[in-house]
Amino acid sequence: MRLLDKFFIVVYLVTIYSCSIDLPEEGEYLKWSTILEIPLIKDEITLETLAEDSLILVENLENYFQDGATLDSIFVYRKQIEIEKVEVGNKLEIDPISTSFNQNIDDVTVASVGENVFSTIGIISLDDIEPSSTDPYIFSDIYPDILDVPDGETVAIPAFEIAPIIKPFSFDDFGYAEFSGGILELTIINNMVVPLGPPILITLRQVSFNDTIDIPGATIQFDDLINANDDSATGTIELSGVTMPGEILVQVSGNSQGTSGIPILINEDARNSNFTIVIGGESMEVTSATAKVPEQLIEETGIINLEPDSNKVVRAKIDSGNLIIEVDNYIVLSSVLDISIPNLEDPSGNTFSSSINISGNTINIVDETNMNNYSLVMEPDNQSINYNYNVLTVDSGDELIPVTSNDSITVQITLEGSQSGSDITFSEFQGFLSQDAMVDSNTINLETATKVDQATLNSGELKLSIVNNIGIDAVVNFSIVEFTKNEEILDTSFAISSNPSAVSVDLTGYVLDLDLDSDPQIVHYISTIDIPSDELMSLTFGQSISINVNLDSLSFFKISGYVDPVVVEIDTIEQNVDLPAELNDLDFSIINMDFSFQSSIELPVLLTLDLTSFNDETGENFTKIIDNINITQTPQFSIDSVEQLINIKPNRILASGNATVGSLDDFGSVSVSDTLSGILTIAAPLAFEIDNESKIELDPEQFEAVSVDDFINAKVFFDYENSLELGANVVLLMASDTTYFDNGLSDTLTQLTIEASNTGLDSISLEESSFDLLAREGNYSKAVLHLLGRDDGPTRFLSTDTMKFSIYLSTEVIVNLNPEE
Repeated sequence: MRLLDKFFIVVYLVTIYSCSIDLPEEGEYLKWSTILEIPLIKDEITLETLAEDSLILVENLENYFQDGATLDSIFVYRKQIEIEKVEVGNKLEIDPISTSFNQNIDDVTVASVGENVFSTIGIISLDDIEPSSTDPYIFSDIYPDILDVPDGETVAIPAFEIAPIIKPFSFDDFGYAEFSGGILELTIINNMVVPLGPPILITLRQVSFNDTIDIPGATIQFDDLINANDDSATGTIELSGVTMPGEILVQVSGNSQGTSGIPILINEDARNSNFTIVIGGESMEVTSATAKVPEQLIEETGIINLEPDSNKVVRAKIDSGNLIIEVDNYIVLSSVLDISIPNLEDPSGNTFSSSINISGNTINIVDETNMNNYSLVMEPDNQSINYNYNVLTVDSGDELIPVTSNDSITVQITLEGSQSGSDITFSEFQGFLSQDAMVDSNTINLETATKVDQATLNSGELKLSIVNNIGIDAVVNFSIVEFTKNEEILDTSFAISSNPSAVSVDLTGYVLDLDLDSDPQIVHYISTIDIPSDELMSLTFGQSISINVNLDSLSFFKISGYVDPVVVEIDTIEQNVDLPAELNDLDFSIINMDFSFQSSIELPVLLTLDLTSFNDETGENFTKIIDNINITQTPQFSIDSVEQLINIKPNRILASGNATVGSLDDFGSVSVSDTLSGILTIAAPLAFEIDNESKIELDPEQFEAVSVDDFINAKVFFDYENSLELGANVVLLMASDTTYFDNGLSDTLTQLTIEASNTGLDSISLEESSFDLLAREGNYSKAVLHLLGRDDGPTRFLSTDTMKFSIYLSTEVIVNLNPEE
């Protein structure tokens, strides 16, 4: 260096620095020491630059921390991820439904028929009454004056009037009778010594309470003379309308001509002479009686008409059928019922007949005959069953039986199927079938967990496969009542022949309307096979028309009910994450993840979402699973414990998952056009958990070497103003290559401490070993702040907080202008 130059340097240093001068020896320049201040690092850590990032917002501190003041604000990293709209689409469907059935000879039936025949016993015929005699009417009782004539005298008996005289009489054949016909024959046999009449009046009487009265209609008068000594006279009483007890009184009155002046011998024989009355009956008919009732015959003949419009039977062998004869007997007498039905023939061709013993006064007498293999034979134009029966009562013998003409017997004749009231089926049939002869009405179970209330079909097909083994042309009409379109039920008709055929019906646009309370749910179909009714047909068991029904590819545009959940996939979403570089070494203490969904679905929607963040530089990833959140019930919700999702400092986030739509427990509706969309908002206030790994690294700066001959001492001064809630241990590194800062080959010049929320000036003396670092050419310096957080919570970066600091070197050096030896 030129001397002049050295001079100017000395003047300059003396001017700037305080110095201590050593006096030189002769021939030497001056030598002195001076204090030299060299700036190392000057920086300001502030978050104002973060506000320039569109993802960093300034928000109220109290939104995130309870101890936040209303006027305080904090930087918040906010990221929105849009979950694009998805449609339910073609997920609304149920499995195919199928069934098959045969319409065959079993379906050619006639309805059960029956006739209830009410028969009364009617006029009851009694056996003829054998004649029997009253007690004698004694002459001395009739003509008491005869008792005054001495025995052996001969006197003439004058004419006299016969005062009413009564003798009792009993009927053995009845105890009481109301006659509707018949005659009572009375014969007077006169064995008296005097004639009777004219007239002689016979009146039949009865006891009534304590008196006797005439029996109405039971009087007869003899107007002819009845001679003495064994003459007789006979007369009759018409019994129609006469009611008579079994015990009667026979009263006789009238006149006697005496002996007409002719004397007769009077003795005991004359006095005891008498007449009697013999009573008998024939053609006796009663409407009510207590009597000895002989056999009574009730005869009935009738027809039982088949239902009109039924199949017309010519000859048909019964496959399942019962003939039931039920008898209610309201007659005291037992009887035997003999019945025959010419239209029913047994396998040998004999007319059906049967005898049934009937107990007296007994109801619910049932006689049942299995008609299997019997043939029903009728004229096609006379579809009726003829029957005739008679009821023969049992002779009561000597027993007096109460009976009236209104006593009845009811006979119910029923021809029906194997079950009560069911149709009669045939194994062979010859006749004419009615238009609705072959009908199958049944149900198809929906084997699906979905409980449909109402659904509009987006697609579907009804497929019918028909095999006609009967071999005749016919028309099939098939309908399902639960499917409607334009308020009309699904109904299709098609012709079939002897060849197999297939029919398809497009179900698009049909509405399926089901009973929610049915378990399982069912649809009702009706299949009617129309066969010409003017064609005589002969069918044998086993011939059939087979129909297979298949409801295929049923999917719905809209459905309401309890819907078996369907899974709707959500397209994978990838979003870049661009966190500010200043936050790379800081871990967030709070991250809010808020979801907001919009849905037109009126059913529970259970969301399952996988959120995975990736740090492609470190290879780290983290997944947070949101499982089964009902976004219909809770369209807005938040997820906690997601800090690690961001704290791995990802550069991208993937969202994928699905929505399970429907519920078997909650009623609702959904359509294929219903949509689901949402927004995921990640809000991370700049509040960090500070640990041993938390640091801020400042960018390296080129450091000019200190070109001095010798150091006496050196101090590093640290001047700072810190309003942040965190402090830091500041490490000042030196390196000749910036890569050394990353691979650990840098040198530590010194370490200093910044206290949180404080202002300070600190210094530290350097060891002599550090002098070489300051003098090294091509040097770089870098400050690393190892952060010191709060003890009572996360460290927060408020929007107005800064950390300003400067680091400078104060050295005492020797200035020696003498050349080196």
